[in-house]
Amino acid sequence: MEVIRSIVTSYRHEHVQKVLRRIVELPSDGDLDLFVAALKEWDLVDAVLTYQDLIGKAEVLQTFGILILGKATEVKSKSQNLSLHEHLAKYPWLLDPAFDGIDSEAEVDKFFLEKYGHEPDRNPDELRADFIVLYRPDEIRIIEIKSAKDPIDARGILKLQTYHERAKEAIAGRGMARSMLVYNGKVTSEAEGALKGLKRDSEIEVYTWNDLLRRNTLIYKEMLERIRLRNPTDPRVQALYEVYKNRLGAATSAVDRARAKTEAMDEKSGPTTDSSDS
Repeated sequence: MEVIRSIVTSYRHEHVQKVLRRIVELPSDGDLDLFVAALKEWDLVDAVLTYQDLIGKAEVLQTFGILILGKATEVKSKSQNLSLHEHLAKYPWLLDPAFDGIDSEAEVDKFFLEKYGHEPDRNPDELRADFIVLYRPDEIRIIEIKSAKDPIDARGILKLQTYHERAKEAIAGRGMARSMLVYNGKVTSEAEGALKGLKRDSEIEVYTWNDLLRRNTLIYKEMLERIRLRNPTDPRVQALYEVYKNRLGAATSAVDRARAKTEAMDEKSGPTTDSSDS
């Protein structure tokens, strides 16, 4: 029975834990027929509950796609519409599945002083990064995001480079700093060279908003398929699969169509440069 207890306590879904806990509490240790029967249903219950989790994530991804499609602002605008920053602060896994805790609008030098006791050599500036993540105990991640509407300019690139250098100074000898830029794929002509240099830096990841949406879609689609293959004929799983597929597919298709339309319009007007594939 101790083996069964360890299985129950290690299982992450509360509903399944309750079911199996009742089996553990049976008066007879010798009669495990009920436990064997429960194990046959275990994978199915896991699949259904995990699908429900994924549907929640699908709704988050759908909102994310709508924000990108609607060319949302980086921060809340006068219209009070949901901003990209607010959405990512609430769901940091959109930036990276490994992200959990995340500091939003953190004052860079103050953050490094509190976490590492690092005081900058110069007078501290009130520089605020969009997000700072302690990715691992020995790795800092600085994330800067830009509007889904406007092209990135030289000032935006310089801000990330400055934050990145401060992070490297703070963690020197103890770990490493990596950074991330997310923008809409457009860059002003005067910032083209700076963006190309940023993309060549192995310590900095550069994504477009569409890149980020596609990456998340792929991750959760693969999770979905793995669970579906375990229970291919169960109607509950099939129904949840259709819901997930329809919601997520609608969001990503809309964004892809909007991007194609925007690129066609930009070819005619040519006000900015698309450096997403440079």
